[in-house]
Amino acid sequence: MSDMVRKNQKRWIIDQAIHETISGYKNDKLRKTAFLSLVEAVRRESDLLRPEYILRQGNFGFLKSCFQGLCNITRHYRDWIRLPALWSTNEESLLKQFQSLVNHQFTNHSVPIFMLSAWLEDPGPGCWQKQIWYRHVGLGNNIRGANLPVKLTKKMAEDFMKAPDHFNVDQALTCSIYGFPEKVNPFFYGMTKKRRKWHIVNCNKLKQEMNEHWKHAAIADFKLEEENETAWSYRLWSIKQIRTRAELIEEGNELHHCVADYAQMCAVGKTTIWSMKCNGRLTSYHSITIEVDPNERVIREARGKFNRWPTDQEQEIIQKWAEKENLQIAI
Repeated sequence: MSDMVRKNQKRWIIDQAIHETISGYKNDKLRKTAFLSLVEAVRRESDLLRPEYILRQGNFGFLKSCFQGLCNITRHYRDWIRLPALWSTNEESLLKQFQSLVNHQFTNHSVPIFMLSAWLEDPGPGCWQKQIWYRHVGLGNNIRGANLPVKLTKKMAEDFMKAPDHFNVDQALTCSIYGFPEKVNPFFYGMTKKRRKWHIVNCNKLKQEMNEHWKHAAIADFKLEEENETAWSYRLWSIKQIRTRAELIEEGNELHHCVADYAQMCAVGKTTIWSMKCNGRLTSYHSITIEVDPNERVIREARGKFNRWPTDQEQEIIQKWAEKENLQIAI
């Protein structure tokens, strides 16, 4: 295959990915506009979406991560502090160019490069929160003030910020707690007395949080049997409230989005999360995650795998549930 053919193939892949992303934003004009402004700036000022540069550098794998990064930046468009049109960079490496873009959109202060991994991750449990940590540090705040799953000591926070560039956020957080391999034995009995005490207290706290559950909202679960000609094509659709942190994490793992970050809001009754599933004779799967404001009885959001929008059939089922429970739909 000639270089020209490979170049055209990669250009087609990039254009197709952009088109599919825009199609996913068809019901959200503001997010669609934000994404297009990012793509325009990136194509004008950098090599991140240039197939000839990707081909020459052999960084096609990074192109995929970079495109996911643009989608992640778009998800936070309401928190941009600058317009993408004002961005420019003189960096040569792809990673530095992407970091420059993230910093332009969200930060006024330097952020350790290992934290950039939060923006290159596929959607999943905790990715949204890690991106918020990046923004928190980039605005000049101490990482201890971020909404971390555990409370770090000052020394742990210092260790976290000094993590090696090749670490990701999870590795840095773990090593800041247990100690970095070159400094401290990472196993429990190799810890200092102070860190051992911290570990006991916080691990018990995390265990309690995983077992935490909250009351069912004053909204009923829902079931709908789909009428089909044959028994093998039978399907039962269900919508059920998620009432534990563990269930939220499972939902996020199944659908590759950040619903697990809603645990605290669910626990205090500010919002409720519901899981739509499809159960058939041969297969069963998670379909859509739904957010409902229990006080105003409004469906705020409904997303499927990788934050896709509901299909027409899924939308119809949500509509039937809303009519039965007297819910308004704001999606």
